[in-house]
Amino acid sequence: MKIKVSSPQTGSVLHQSACTLDVAGRGARISGVNFLGKAGDTLVVERGNVRAEFIVAWVGEPGTKREGQLGLRTSTPVRGLWGIETAAPNEYFSGIEAEGGAPPAFPPAVSTSSSAAAAAPTPGLMRYSCRGEVEFRKDTQFALPKTGKLRDIGGRGCFVMTKEKFPINTRLALQLTIGLVELQVRASVKTAEPLGMWMEWIDLPEAAREQISELVERLAV
Repeated sequence: MKIKVSSPQTGSVLHQSACTLDVAGRGARISGVNFLGKAGDTLVVERGNVRAEFIVAWVGEPGTKREGQLGLRTSTPVRGLWGIETAAPNEYFSGIEAEGGAPPAFPPAVSTSSSAAAAAPTPGLMRYSCRGEVEFRKDTQFALPKTGKLRDIGGRGCFVMTKEKFPINTRLALQLTIGLVELQVRASVKTAEPLGMWMEWIDLPEAAREQISELVERLAV
């Protein structure tokens, strides 16, 4: 994904076509930046008409495989900048760590009680708000494709907003487009609601399972 990176301290544009490599809820790892500053400096990232300020969490060392890369973080969620919507208002940036280092430290989430922790849902059951395009059809030959909007996604399935409804347990073939991520998967309809359908994955290839797990991890931070 091409972005524009600039330094508010100097007013200079560091690179007109830097690329994002990883994206988390409140951070990213980018490459192609000729950055002469240090960790703690502020940078402005722009894509289209969306603009946000970030703190440099780390700078890739010369001679390493992360030379020319930067880890960025921010204290507030950024929407629309990366082409993928994330929604986790009380979580912190993590996972975009420097080579051989640990993620930037933030205050840990506070647990009100041990019983609350025990009642917390398992990660595999969590669903995260995520915007994207969905093309789906019955998993049969010559079925006509229909379109919808992705509302949320998780390790078990996704919710697609659409006026088109299928009976429970109908097997569908889906193509999900979430920013630059494209997934071709199969799912079975589990609920049909006025806004759309909740579907659970079936027969997931290992590659698709890994992509979904990685996406969910990014949405969760």
